[in-house]
Order: sequence, then structure tokens, then C-alpha cells
Amino acid sequence: MSWKVEDKKEEISGGKLTVPNHDRFKVSTTYNALYKPSSGGFSSGRHYFEVEIHSGDVKVGVTTETHFAPGWANRGLYYLGNLSDGNALLISSFGPKIKPSDKVGVALELTDSSLKIYVIINGKSLGLTFFVSAPYPKPLFPAVSFSSPGEVTLSMPSKWPSIEYEPDVEVGIGGSWEARGIKGVGEHAIGLNIKPAESNNYSLVFKVVNSITATLEHTSSGWSLKTGASTRVGTSGVAAAAESFILNMKLKDVVVQPEALELKTDGSSIRFKRTSDKKRPCTVNPFQKK
Repeated sequence: MSWKVEDKKEEISGGKLTVPNHDRFKVSTTYNALYKPSSGGFSSGRHYFEVEIHSGDVKVGVTTETHFAPGWANRGLYYLGNLSDGNALLISSFGPKIKPSDKVGVALELTDSSLKIYVIINGKSLGLTFFVSAPYPKPLFPAVSFSSPGEVTLSMPSKWPSIEYEPDVEVGIGGSWEARGIKGVGEHAIGLNIKPAESNNYSLVFKVVNSITATLEHTSSGWSLKTGASTRVGTSGVAAAAESFILNMKLKDVVVQPEALELKTDGSSIRFKRTSDKKRPCTVNPFQKK
């Protein structure tokens, strides 16, 4: 077992890889390495490996020896929090950003018809992350990509992990919500994501056609909502009316239940139900890019 790195002919034995602050980062903001297990690459069946991040900004994924290359010429399937092909962004904010002390697991299922990749962060599965229909290149190898000096250790546990998606257990107002419309305005799907900000403050993003940011505050005198920026896609009909309602909403009360949320105004309201924040897997095959 050894590491193949982009700027050396000699391979580095063992599971630990240290990337110092050297001249490569003056040429490119990414430094790539491919891991060769003693049993060889992955061509069929189930395979699992883990990468422990000791330091640095590191993407974790898979590539082939043919597609492994220096800098941004590298091609593969990588997770950092975003999903990328080693160069271009494929899906943003798929899961939590990898940070030092994290242990990133990658589980692969290779069949004649498809490649499935599951990412596990600190024992918690993000579910199916990549789904690539055949044909795809083989064998595949574990790979990492550094955007700063850092150190990682790769291991290959024999035990297959739990790959089923494990959602965050949301309590109170935080999480992902969805409404079918606004009372007195009409029916149109409205998404809402709420994250705690400062004490008694929450960051909101409404999604009708455009995305509308807002800040929700809870004080002794009640709830208040302050809307902020909105994207600028043209809308009409119920969608336009719903966005106008949200942008000009004068909030009177917020009713929170375990699986329901209601934003009340004078004479109207928006009733939300809690939804899963699970994202669909990336289905792009970067190995076929021209």
C-alpha cells in the first residue's frame, strides 16, 4: 500500500500522507494524491475506506490512474462538503464541510450497470452521494486533494458501514420546511430553511421561484421578521404574489410544533410541514467529459 503523489516519481509507503507548504501551492491551489491498496484498485463489488483528516483543507474521493493528474487537470469524484469532479463544482453544500479531526468514510458499490458512492462523516451517513451509470472506468482508487498543507491517514476497515441516510434530528424551529401556499394568496410550493444564528435569532431562506433571505428574532415582546436580499428571476401570478407577501410580511406570531410551523400575520398565515434536507445524488460522469 502506497501513495502516488502528483509531483514525485517515487511512491510513499504506508497510510499516512503529509503535504508540506512547498512550491506546488505557488503553481496551483490544489495538490493531488492517489492511494494504492495492497489488494489493488476497485473493479467490482463492495469496497470501503476511511480518511482521517489531521490538518489542512482536503477533498476525499476516488479516481483512476488514467484520470489522475496534477492540479486542476485531475478528474474524479470528490467530497469536501460540496461535490466536485476535481476541478468543477457538481453540487454545492451537499453536506458538512470536511474539517481537521474528521473521519471521512467512502463506501463504493460497483456493478456492471452502475457505480454508487456513499459518504460517511464521523460515522454518520450522508446517504447515496454519487450515482454513475455504466460505462465508467475501472479500477478506481482512493484519492485526496489538498488545497493547503496538511496531513491525512487512510485505512481500509473490513467492516461494511451503515450507508442509509441519517438526517439531523431537528428540534424547535430549525431545519427544512415546506408549505403548499399562503392563506388568501393562493397555492404555490414554498420552501423554508431555518438555521440558528445568534441568541434568539435565526437565519431564514424562503424559496418560491426566487430565494429570499430573512432574519427572525424572538424577544420578550414576541417575534419579528426582517427580510433581506432576493434573487431576481422574473415571476408572475401566484408565485409573484407569494414572493411579494413574504417580502412585505408583518409577522404577528410563530406557532411551533414538532412537525409543523405556522407564520401568522393579520388575516393570513403560512403553514409549513417539516421536510427532509436530503439532497439527490450527483449523476454526472466526469470521466466522460471532453
